Amino acid sequence: MSGQIFISYRREESRWSAGRLYDRLVARFDRKQIFMDIDGVPIGDDFVKVIEQRVGECEVLIALIGTRWLDSTDEQNGRRLDNPEDFVRMEIATALRRDIRVIPVLVDGALMPRSTDLPDDLKTLVRRNALRVSDTGFDDDCRRLVAAIEQILERNAAERREKERLEAEARQRTGSKLTIKVAVVRLTSMILLTLCIICVTGWISEIGNPHYGFGEVLAECATSLVIGLAGVWLWKSTTRKK
Repeated sequence: MSGQIFISYRREESRWSAGRLYDRLVARFDRKQIFMDIDGVPIGDDFVKVIEQRVGECEVLIALIGTRWLDSTDEQNGRRLDNPEDFVRMEIATALRRDIRVIPVLVDGALMPRSTDLPDDLKTLVRRNALRVSDTGFDDDCRRLVAAIEQILERNAAERREKERLEAEARQRTGSKLTIKVAVVRLTSMILLTLCIICVTGWISEIGNPHYGFGEVLAECATSLVIGLAGVWLWKSTTRKK
C-alpha cells in the first residue's frame, strides 16, 4: 500500500499523544507514508503550501482532538479555530473539502465538538465517526485505528486498480476502432489509386486516336491526377504521427 497518512494535531496540547500514535503507525506503515509537521517540512519551505500539498496527497487524515483543541487560544487571546490561517483548521478543512477520509481521534478524555462550536469549513467534521483513545487501552485503540486505515487504503487501492482497468479497456476499444478506420481508409485509397492507374492506362491507349480530341485528353489527365492525389492523401493520412 502506498497511501499517505497525515496526522493533524495541536503541538501545545497533543504533542505526546501524537508522538506515541506516530510510533504505532510507523511500526505498521512505511515511515514515508506518514506526515507530521514537526519534522516533515524542509527548512525554508512555505509551511502553508507544504501543508496544503501534503494534505491533498494523503488518503487518510487523523485529526487528533484533545481537551483544549476546541478552545485553544493564540498570543492575542483569540480562539485559534476562528482564524482562517490556523494550521490545524487549514489541514482539516482541506481534507474535508477534498473528500479525504478524516478520522477524529479523541485523546485525554476529549469529547467530539458540536457543529455549532466549529467554523463553517469544519462543521462536517462532526459527521465523521470518531475513535476514542485512552491511556489504559492505548495499544488496543491503536490497533483498531491501524486496522481501519488498512481497510481504507486497501479499498482505495482496489478502486484505483478498477479505474485503471476500465481506462485500459477504453483505450483498447478506441484503438480497435482506429484500426478499423485505418483499414477502411487504406482500402479506399487503394481503390482510388487503382482507378487512377485504369484512367491513365485508358488515356495512353487512346493516344493517336483521331476521334480523341485535346479536350478529352486534358479531362482524362485531370481526372487521373485528382484520383491519384486523393488516393495518396488518404494513404498518408493513416501514417501521420499523432
